[in-house]
Amino acid sequence: MILVINIQMIAGLIVAAIGILALLKIGSFDKFSLDADELPEVIRKSRIWKKEFEFVSRKLGLVSKPDVIFKHNGQAIIGEVKTRKTFKIYQTDIIQMSVAKVVVEENGTAVSDVGFVKIATPEGTRWIDKQLMSRDEVMALKNRYDLIKSGKIVPGKCGNRVICHHCEFFEVC
Repeated sequence: MILVINIQMIAGLIVAAIGILALLKIGSFDKFSLDADELPEVIRKSRIWKKEFEFVSRKLGLVSKPDVIFKHNGQAIIGEVKTRKTFKIYQTDIIQMSVAKVVVEENGTAVSDVGFVKIATPEGTRWIDKQLMSRDEVMALKNRYDLIKSGKIVPGKCGNRVICHHCEFFEVC
């Protein structure tokens, strides 16, 4: 029996090995895992209330589907889960959680002004807390978005070619 190895087979084996090593490095990442060692105290004392549940506010024209919402003493706490190379929080993460806060509140539930992002990296996992935007700030962003979409105002350039090129307003801009 002759064993024939070609470049494609070798490349496939290398890709598979890299994938296995990456999984071992990050671990079997369960995005809703609540390992007590890594949790902030308020989350440790909370219970999961909703997972990937879509909230809609027709009145405000907003929709949100947070990864997880915890409940602690009757108050909801918004959580998002991200897999990244570093433990970095982006403004879009804060906006995403803030929109969720506004929509969940609009649906009759009190929500904490602080949200949590669970970030998994090759170095491990961390929960990072962030102050969320106010309802007025979220609505100002939404109104600006609506004005840009309708062509009533022109978006400013962000100055970053990579981000700018992937922006949904790239053609308008």
